Amino acid sequence: HTTAAGAVERLAQAAPSGVLHRYPVDHFGVFKERVARDIARDQVKFLRHSQVLPQESTARMQTSGSTGD
Repeated sequence: HTTAAGAVERLAQAAPSGVLHRYPVDHFGVFKERVARDIARDQVKFLRHSQVLPQESTARMQTSGSTGD
């Protein structure tokens, strides 16, 4: 199955915090390293903006073992 572009656009507009990104690739193009990296970067950016993930500076402190004391 595929999803019609119009349905995706309507869903993104209806979602309170929805963001729609378009990438200039076909269905299988998302598996190319450069495109996959771009998509992952955009997803992390969205999740940080939505406060689902900590901001980058906070995440670095947590992974470096710093307690902030």
